[in-house]
Order: sequence, then C-alpha cells, then structure tokens
Amino acid sequence: MERIKNILGLRVHNGHIADKFIMIFIRSLKLIVGKLDSIEGLCVEEEIGPLEKRVDILENEEDKAYGKALLLLAELRPGYKKYLPKKKKAPRFISDLLKRRIRLAFWVGMGNEIPFRELNAVLVKKLLEEKRYAYRRKKDEMGWYRGGLFVGKNLFDALEHLEKLEAVDRSRLTVSF
Repeated sequence: MERIKNILGLRVHNGHIADKFIMIFIRSLKLIVGKLDSIEGLCVEEEIGPLEKRVDILENEEDKAYGKALLLLAELRPGYKKYLPKKKKAPRFISDLLKRRIRLAFWVGMGNEIPFRELNAVLVKKLLEEKRYAYRRKKDEMGWYRGGLFVGKNLFDALEHLEKLEAVDRSRLTVSF
C-alpha cells in the first residue's frame, strides 16, 4: 500500500482525495491566475504554450502511474483484476471513475478515513428519498425539501439536516470498492 500511495502521491485537498497530478495542475492554474492579477498584464499566447506542454506531460505520466497502481492493486485486492487489460500490449485506458476508486482504495487501505465529500452521492440520494426528502423547484429555487421545508441546495446540506433529526451511519454511505 505504501508503494502505491507514493506512486500516486495521495493527500486530502479541500475535502477531496487528490493525487500529485491534480496538485500540480492546481499549482499551474494558480500561477496563471496570479499573473492575470498582476499589474504587468499578460500575453495569453505566451502563457498557454507552457501550460499545454505541462498538461500533456502530466497526462502521460498520470497514465503510467495509474497503470502501475492498478497492477499493484490487482495483486492486493482480487476484485481489481477485472480492470486489467486483457492483452499485455493493449493500451491502458483508465477512466476517471476508476482513478477515483483507486485513490479511495489506497487511501482507506492505508488506514485513513474517507473525507466527508467522498461519500457516494447515489447512496446519499437514495437514503434521503427513503426519508421523504425530495429535490424540486419551488419559487424559482432548486433544492432539497422535506415536506414544504427547504433544507438545502445540495445533497450534503440535506444530509446534515437529516443528521440533526436522527442518527445516520455514514459508513453505509461510503463508496464500496
């Protein structure tokens, strides 16, 4: 697990599990935004070239790192063998969902808790609907309602409202991997 965590460089950023590639991309964007805010001004053509090169390099390295992580994960958890390519020379396309599941699997495998915002939205929505919450428009405002009471604009606001009324087992709402 430690090897895979080092390959991906996992950490929590703004309540989400992020890897080193996401962090590098965020730093690149902050650099551009910083230059946009500067007094000197900015020539967009000069700045876009280096950023595009950086993104291309990141994507190539990211695919290799996730490929290695997937191989190691398949050895540790047999359920991930189904994601391995059938042929050895087949290109390794790893979807964003699979990347997210890999990050979560290793994060939890290292003994860490899943951050609050990594709850499975489908399970939260299903729980809320069972408890008579509904997502609808009322007076030009979309959001979650319980009866006629507005409880929040997103799932997590509604979940917090439900937690005030009764105990909720969050371990049942996490992504199963």
